[in-house]
Amino acid sequence: MNTFTERLKTAMAARKISQSELARRLGVTRGAVHLWCNSTTKELSAPNALKIAKVLQINPYWLVFGEGSMEPLLEAKLEPKALELVEAVNRLNDSDQDLAIRLLNQIKPAS
Repeated sequence: MNTFTERLKTAMAARKISQSELARRLGVTRGAVHLWCNSTTKELSAPNALKIAKVLQINPYWLVFGEGSMEPLLEAKLEPKALELVEAVNRLNDSDQDLAIRLLNQIKPAS
């Protein structure tokens, strides 16, 4: 895959996320996602590229530059249960993520 557009479409298909759903999760218009998916736009801001990578749970370097694996770098370092927690939290909006973190921090480890 040589282009950002090809990598974006591949990641969206792998994560089973439509253009409309990606737009909703990113807080952008569906038209913006449509432009990215059809090579119509030549510019993509760094913050949007990072948001896309976060939403699709992919390696941002792969998305933007085509370097490395599509899978996030974090995945290789986490145990399966920890990865499951990260993926669950990533699906939440910002305020719910804050709440989840506060709740998890209140749980006392078993002695």
